[in-house]
Amino acid sequence: MMTSIPFARSTVVGAAISKGLSRAAAVTALFVVVATGPASAAPRYVAVMIDAPPHVKGFASGINAAGDVAGALVPDSSWFREDGRAFRYLGGVLQELQLPATGDTDAVGIGDDGQVAVNATAGFFLYWGTSTVHPTSQNGSVSTAGGMSGNGNVAGFVWTAGGRRAFRYVSSHMEDLGTLGGIESLGVGVNRAGDVTGWLTLSNSGPPRAFMYSGGLVHMLGDLGGAISYGTAINDVGQVAGTAYTAGGSRHAFLHSDGVLRDLGTLGGTDSEGSSINAKGDVTGWSDIAEDSSHRAFLYADGEMHDLNALVISGLGGFTLFEAPGINDQGQIVASGCDPETCRVFRLDVVPSSPRAIEYHHSTFDHYFLTALADEIAKLDSGIISGWVRTGQSFGVHFETAKATSSVCRFFSTAFGPKSSHFYTADAGECAKVQGNRDWQFEGLVFNVETPDLNGACPPSTQPVYRLYNNGQGAAPNHRFTTSLATRAQMIAAGWISEGAGLSGVAMCSPV
Repeated sequence: MMTSIPFARSTVVGAAISKGLSRAAAVTALFVVVATGPASAAPRYVAVMIDAPPHVKGFASGINAAGDVAGALVPDSSWFREDGRAFRYLGGVLQELQLPATGDTDAVGIGDDGQVAVNATAGFFLYWGTSTVHPTSQNGSVSTAGGMSGNGNVAGFVWTAGGRRAFRYVSSHMEDLGTLGGIESLGVGVNRAGDVTGWLTLSNSGPPRAFMYSGGLVHMLGDLGGAISYGTAINDVGQVAGTAYTAGGSRHAFLHSDGVLRDLGTLGGTDSEGSSINAKGDVTGWSDIAEDSSHRAFLYADGEMHDLNALVISGLGGFTLFEAPGINDQGQIVASGCDPETCRVFRLDVVPSSPRAIEYHHSTFDHYFLTALADEIAKLDSGIISGWVRTGQSFGVHFETAKATSSVCRFFSTAFGPKSSHFYTADAGECAKVQGNRDWQFEGLVFNVETPDLNGACPPSTQPVYRLYNNGQGAAPNHRFTTSLATRAQMIAAGWISEGAGLSGVAMCSPV
């Protein structure tokens, strides 16, 4: 067992947190992480709401490699994207795009450099922020963009007297692809190589058929027994996501890979549609559910379709995600969600499979604080919980309980006003002791670590985490946890006390 602090001192232990986070808020945020999460091996996500101006709804369309997002802002009086204004969310800032076009606009994709493909009444624009380009088709017809790749390629279609014709915009060149052997064609998805997917009709009365255009050749992708199919997105290895009708008349999302069209099924309802695909072959879109046929955003990964709402551990509030039109190669997803009042755009950030406890410092309190909670990290980083700045130090932790790990107890106290305090311990005996102190509220088991032996030695593949106590300086307690011997020496020189097992005061053992 590690060396415990005297009980008298345990009434003044813990790390302070900003007054901006009440104890109730902290407890609520904590138990979202501890108590929820899917049982399967699917990724978990933290939802970051992309806030919109008052009296408008937000709908998503695409996401780039950096997690920047594009979409449309629509007045509360409407539910149609066509009545909206294009936006991009770039570097954490929402920008309504100021375009030379009049009327309504809609962003359909965003490149890795932040340029956006925008549809308007006069045709589609490319928007950088300081300039716009309005590519025109070879015959001057109005063009409509369907999708955009990370390197700025665009696929779409132009309206002609004879019908619609697919185009691709690659390396600043607008190329009319013609009807691709059919009566008319529409481009929707495009990859970095300029390969295009969409659909075409082979005869005047024929159904739409999904295709891939690559290397100057058209490849028909087939269907799911119902003749009709649509390609909507293509990744850089030529896998295609889309939608096809079944023999029974329902429509299902599909993944076309290695010449095989795979039915992705539904979330229990009748219909689903595939919207986006990343380099791994993960597909996002929407599916209805059996209960009421309402739509839910889905992720298809590793052979299974998941309701994204069930994979989000925090950040949704009362919103329900109903569509997921974009996923990048890092696994971030952009989705749209609604509550009874309005709709918003959410970026879903993957919770790392190897989470880390991040350290923050509050200069006014001169306190340190630790958290591995993604939602809490986002609030601290954004300033929603004010006054805290990352120190640059962190250490690995586990979220799942394993045989060799111990759970870290987290406590909260307001007994040191005006400062509040948190305290962490991986020692089961110390945890039980502090739970017996009425000044401390037990918030839960926040993450898992391995623990040292009595001499402070850590198991293989782990590193020591040293614990230091400020000895009540500043009339309130604070502990600091660090893997750095240099930081430990610095804190001791400033009057802090080493606590823990062995001569070095090891409190935890972090995975490396």
